[in-house]
Formats: sequence, C-alpha cells, structure tokens
Amino acid sequence: MAQTKSYGALMRINFEVLFCITLALPLFSLIICVFLAVYYDFERAVATHCGVANYLPSLSASIGGFTPQRYIWRTGVAFHSAPRLFVSIMYLNFYQSFPSINYNPILRHAVMANCVINVLEISALVLLTYVSSSENYGVHEMMFISFMVFSIAHMLLTNYLFWHLTVVYPDNVDLATSLKWKIRLSGANVFVFAWSIYFFFRHNNHCEPGIYTWFAICEYLVVLTNIFYHGTAKWDFKDYVFIAQSSQGHRKRIGEDD
Repeated sequence: MAQTKSYGALMRINFEVLFCITLALPLFSLIICVFLAVYYDFERAVATHCGVANYLPSLSASIGGFTPQRYIWRTGVAFHSAPRLFVSIMYLNFYQSFPSINYNPILRHAVMANCVINVLEISALVLLTYVSSSENYGVHEMMFISFMVFSIAHMLLTNYLFWHLTVVYPDNVDLATSLKWKIRLSGANVFVFAWSIYFFFRHNNHCEPGIYTWFAICEYLVVLTNIFYHGTAKWDFKDYVFIAQSSQGHRKRIGEDD
C-alpha cells in the first residue's frame, strides 16, 4: 500500500516569539554598541566639543561613531524594521476588525493616519541609522527629529484608539492591560525626551561637567521606552501565529489528489 502523508502548514511561528526577537535586535545591538564604545574607544567616544568631563558616550557616538559598532547597529535595525512594517499592517486590520471603529469615519481615518505615521517612524529610524552624524550631521539630525515626532504622534494616537476600545469593551482584560502599559511607557518616553532636550541645550550653552552624561542616559532611556512600548503588542496579538501555507493546499501544488 502506498504511504500516505498529511500535508499542512510548512511553517508556524508564534507572534510573541517572533516579535520578542524583533524587539531584542535593537535592544541588544544598543547594549553591545555602548559596551564596545566604552571598552575600546572610551576617550574618543566621550569627548565633547568643549572638553568638559563626560562619562558615557552619546547614542550617536555609540552606534555610528566607530566600527564594528555602526555595522552591529545597522544590522540589528535592518532585521528589526521589516517585521515592524508587517506589524503596522496587522494593527491596521486589528483596528478595522472592531465595528465601533470601522463604522466611525473619524476613527477610521485616525487608524489610517496612525498606520502611515508608524511607517514614517520606521522609515526615519532606518535613515538615521544608515546616515550617521559623522557622515552627514544635517540629514542625521533631521531624521532624528522626524523619528521622534512620528514616534510620539504614533504613541499618542495609539493610546487614544485603545482608550476608545476599552470604553466600548470594558471587560476585555488584554485591551485594558495593553493600554495601561502603553500610557506608562509613552509617558516615560516623552518625559525622558524632554529632559534630553534640556540637558543637550544646557551642555551646549554652559559646558558643565557631567551634563552630557545625563543627556546620554536620557537618550538610552528614550530608545528603551520606545522598544518596550512596541512590546505591548504581546497583549494585542498574543494568540496569533504566522503560517506559511499554500492557498491551494500543498497536495494540489505537487500534483496529488485530495
């Protein structure tokens, strides 16, 4: 008797696992880059334009000032960005699956705007990563500002949309938990970003010892809170899987009868 074989999905990946890996790429890339900058290039990495004491390299110095750090960071962001684009489309469909949003013209346009803003945020991240401040300071600065504007706008709009969903579906624990952490992390992100601006201008205007170190710490925290904010997707898509499967069925594709 001929051997029979059951054909199904060729690959199944749990969303939580894939997205944890996606978020771990920039997280560990940053940690490695800062460590290498401090260990191998400390004097150059912490140097300031006015020569005052500084104890930590800035984000730009850590990820774009030296090799192999710039290649580590660029690789991490490259592999991080593609899945993020897919997730932005997932969120678009996620919001549109709720009738309270899909049948409200204002909220429907807000969802579309949020998706576009998220794609622009990811695009700005890629550009500021591949154009370092030492190569083209003007473009790097413009992309960093764009990244922060799009990032904060995306967070605030996402918070609003989730707030709406928790009002309509008050018994949904995952929505409530996700919103709670989204509010905390977006608030922390805006808070440390505001402090980073303060320390940046204070350093440039007064050149006080240690102030640029506080600026660097705030930069690290801005990145970390951004990463963890996007990590709240674990509550939004916790039961989802990515499946590689033919729309016709594998057995038909290879010529077998059903």
